[in-house]
Amino acid sequence: MQDQTMDHVNKIIQTNLDRREGYDKAIEQTEDPQLKDLFQDCKNQSEGYLSELREIAGRNGEEPVSDTSAAGDLYRVWMDIKQALSVNNTKAVLQSCERGEDVALNAYRKATDPEESDAVTDGPVLSTLNKQKDGILTMHNRVKALRDMQ
Repeated sequence: MQDQTMDHVNKIIQTNLDRREGYDKAIEQTEDPQLKDLFQDCKNQSEGYLSELREIAGRNGEEPVSDTSAAGDLYRVWMDIKQALSVNNTKAVLQSCERGEDVALNAYRKATDPEESDAVTDGPVLSTLNKQKDGILTMHNRVKALRDMQ
């Protein structure tokens, strides 16, 4: 496997680690059972994606990253501050989650866009990333629809 492919896989692993932690934070910040269920679905989705991505890394003799990113850590602190200052907690949490989904989608798009000079070209890996990207887009749209209703 090309180094650039493994670089993308590791970035996306880190993105899913950040996403999982972000949804843990979102679950803590809402009392709404419907939102808790949605956030748990998103967290579970990332956990499933992490398993697939770690398997790809392992098959290729690579050690996948295991830590969240500094940017993700800072974003979760920002979610705490925003939640503490927010009048409409539900909308604020959904806005934060939507921004997190945007970050995840951008990581997947960068890895899979054939216009990118370092895009993933390995067929099975590309297929997995495209499938995961579609799943995240679906979750993004669910979060956005709920945010728009607030």
